[in-house]
Amino acid sequence: MKFPYVISAKVLFEGLADFNISQTCELSGIATPENYSSDDLVFVFRNNQFKSINTQPKVLIVDQSVDVSQTNLTYYQISAARFLFQRVLERIENIFLQQNISFQESSRNQTIDPSAKIGKNCIIYPNVVIHRGVELRDNVVLNSGVVVMENTIIEDNVNIHPNTVIYSNCIIRSGSVIYANSVIGMPGFGFELDKGSWKRIPHLSGVIIGKDCFIGSNVCIAAGTIEPTEIGDNVIIDNQVQVAHHVKIGAHTAIAACVGIAGSTTIGKYCLIGGGSGIGGHLTIVDKVSITGMSMVIKSITESGTYSSGMPAEDNATWKRKVAYLAKIPKLFKDIYQRKEFINHE
Repeated sequence: MKFPYVISAKVLFEGLADFNISQTCELSGIATPENYSSDDLVFVFRNNQFKSINTQPKVLIVDQSVDVSQTNLTYYQISAARFLFQRVLERIENIFLQQNISFQESSRNQTIDPSAKIGKNCIIYPNVVIHRGVELRDNVVLNSGVVVMENTIIEDNVNIHPNTVIYSNCIIRSGSVIYANSVIGMPGFGFELDKGSWKRIPHLSGVIIGKDCFIGSNVCIAAGTIEPTEIGDNVIIDNQVQVAHHVKIGAHTAIAACVGIAGSTTIGKYCLIGGGSGIGGHLTIVDKVSITGMSMVIKSITESGTYSSGMPAEDNATWKRKVAYLAKIPKLFKDIYQRKEFINHE
């Protein structure tokens, strides 16, 4: 994530960590080990992440558990680097929030910050709120009750339906439509347990929704921490779907209603996800996978095809018999094993 302006490392770490950092050290952003520039702050928590660091970032912070014996890079190695990461994100969030936000109310009961850029032929209905630094390109439609927060970009020919909220630092690419009451870019469900209490990890990087996407009603897509959650081009998402932070969904994938996708999972292109399915976190699903409705995915899928789980509905008496049979399977295997051992002994 790039900062809107450079931030002094001294300001960022003051009171959080005792580093001998130059007064003149300035950071242009905070980034992952896999995707950073020379002016970024980078945190490393695991050995496999450290292997991705080939060139020197401006400030490199490494957890105590990481093996740094084979590197010539300059780094700061500390215990509990993840807690410092959480606190640094809070500091960044507070720095941004301290900037004054001024609004200018129009005669149509809209609230549009003077710094917002509005393109040609946009239609903005009553009770819309547009925050500082927002950019609307041409032919954008914002229906009643829409809220667009700081530094979000909405490209050409996008239609946002009533009472949808677009949080900060999001990008909605051209031709997409988002239906009523959806929330795009709200903070992800990221917390660290610190001394017995949950501490919120700020999620600052927003969401990128690709071109020509269809986002149904009551869809929630959470923001990432330092890299955005990404929805590819021409993805279609039905109503009441939850997409957690750092999820990446490939182009042309279709997701039916009431699906839940946990954080940091990658779904490939041209996938079909059946209604009511649950997909665990930190998984990878390759291109052209079909998952039938009400399935539970708890491990990565590495080959294209159709996948299912669960038991379809049937009459109650038959279902009870099947459940009873399933409960007896462990004892059945044990009996077979004991008889095999007896036969071998004979």
